Amino acid sequence: MAFKSITIAGSSTDAIITTNDETVESVVNSLIAYNKDADEQTFTIKLGDDVILEEKIAAAGSYKLTEKINIPLSSELKATTGANLTVTVGYYAQTIDVNAALTSVQQAVVDSNTSATNAATSETNANTSATDAEESKDLAQAILDGVNVSPEWVSGTNYDKYSVVTDPTDYGTYKAKVALTDSTVEPHSSADDWASLNISAAGLFSETEIVATEGQTEFTVEYEVGAIEVYRNGFKLLTTDYVADNATSVTLVESAVEDDVIVIVCYEVAELANTYSKSVMDTKLTEVNPYNYVAKDAAYTALAKDWIFADTITVGVFNITLPATPVIGDTVVIQDVKASFDTAPVTVLRNGSTIMGVEDDMTLDIVNETTVFKYTGSDWRI
Repeated sequence: MAFKSITIAGSSTDAIITTNDETVESVVNSLIAYNKDADEQTFTIKLGDDVILEEKIAAAGSYKLTEKINIPLSSELKATTGANLTVTVGYYAQTIDVNAALTSVQQAVVDSNTSATNAATSETNANTSATDAEESKDLAQAILDGVNVSPEWVSGTNYDKYSVVTDPTDYGTYKAKVALTDSTVEPHSSADDWASLNISAAGLFSETEIVATEGQTEFTVEYEVGAIEVYRNGFKLLTTDYVADNATSVTLVESAVEDDVIVIVCYEVAELANTYSKSVMDTKLTEVNPYNYVAKDAAYTALAKDWIFADTITVGVFNITLPATPVIGDTVVIQDVKASFDTAPVTVLRNGSTIMGVEDDMTLDIVNETTVFKYTGSDWRI
């Protein structure tokens, strides 16, 4: 069994978990999404082409998976996010002999049915059959458990080297570094014996559980404003059910009663790595495609970065005037969009600057011509 993870941060492309055709099944048992954007964002989880989870997350909001997602054989799990949205998916994959596993499960069913028949025949057979049925059930469950999730760590248990367990305190996943006899220290507190496999969830959130007193409304906990969830006796509260605006305490609107269990989940607000802000991305897109495309069929004064589709068929010949105060690097492109310049040319007015060092306007009269005018600081060159 191996713990794996995928993280999609501010991307619109799919990240994919792919299972082997015959020998691997997986189960997603942790998924955390956090929206750092100022607008609502959506992420989608697909199993093949079927959408199995789609969540809209409010600005600076978050989402935490509440149910496991099984990934069958020969399947793909795809996760897609929008900008400024991070989704981290943690899952287990175990290589097994699927045919043997199915055979064992099928045999367990046969044994159980046989046991039930024998139980109706005689008390002795019934006892034997009940035992066989229980063993078969345990075998089948062990196979299914092995495919799906790691067991919870139990004090006083012996563990083989490389055993994978879930810590009952921090709910993290750990692998035994050595063989352990009568293990009594929880994995999260025993770094010498256990290696953490919490790749996807470590550091992203913390949980604080408080048992309330009668009438208690205020609960002390440190958090990032807007990155918090509050649960009361297992039920998630709406943001209107509490006030959390000072980063140090949460106040319930309705007072708690004695022994209410209040759980506060605090998410870490982290900067997304290797991503661009909208303003930087806008600049880069402009660098990739710097032109302003315009279609003209009548007299027009060009602007720097214009790409002009000139139509001299619809109305007739006309003039295009170059910018009056160009700066070095300014560019104007004129394209014969109707293949008509040979019979209906465009006249380019220099507007006070020289063209190719000459103080004359220029006539574009070559069919299908595309002419690029680049200002050098003292002259328009083509």
